[in-house]
Amino acid sequence: MYKVELLALVVLLISAGCGTVKNSSTFPDKGQRNAKEVLLNTSGKNITGAGFFIRKGKILTDNESGRTSLYFTMKYNAEGKYLISIRSKTGMEAFRVFLSKDTILINDRLNRKVLYGNGKDFEKITGIPAALLKISIGDFFYNKPVISGGDYCVNNEVKLSDYFQGLIVNSTIDCRTEKLKSIVVSTGSPDKYITIDYRKYREDNYSVPRRVEVNDPARRIKIVITIDKYVAPWVGEIEFIPGSGYKSKPII
Repeated sequence: MYKVELLALVVLLISAGCGTVKNSSTFPDKGQRNAKEVLLNTSGKNITGAGFFIRKGKILTDNESGRTSLYFTMKYNAEGKYLISIRSKTGMEAFRVFLSKDTILINDRLNRKVLYGNGKDFEKITGIPAALLKISIGDFFYNKPVISGGDYCVNNEVKLSDYFQGLIVNSTIDCRTEKLKSIVVSTGSPDKYITIDYRKYREDNYSVPRRVEVNDPARRIKIVITIDKYVAPWVGEIEFIPGSGYKSKPII
């Protein structure tokens, strides 16, 4: 259904960033770096380490059904709660999504319904556990990473493999920006994977990429996320207010 596909795109593929945009090549070459030091610094730049507020962003999807362009705002606090508003080009809100570690709530304004679910429903919809959501905003996820290529950066990169709840997460970190460069998430099956590429790093405290490109070859879907404005750190309460008179219905 359209609303379920939209949720999957939004909660899986939103990125955050601010400041002056510069290509990663503008960062100085720090030479041969210790890989563990780079990983430590990269995790320290995770924007989910504090609250943030994306004031203006755009999602462009391209698939066999055509192209879709949507706008969004997104709030996140230190408690791990998200509040996402999805709007059309005309500015009308279509969906408002609340997400925490164990709850999903959606105001479906088009159908005047409140959709609800839990953490397992999130994984069924998006294909990933909620803990992996941070990679969609350029944050470094790690469980028990194994570094490839030795203890130092190779060609200004650190490559590592990780496993989490049945998924294989292969990450490439740029040693100059100390941020993710790309990720491949797969089930191990040759045709079941997605790739995420992070581009146009900003030269700020978080070095968050301004552009995120996601490809799902099996479903022939490409998503490009761009961010125009955000605030971080941001401190505020996140509250979900159900639509007045809306009917409640399970997401799945």
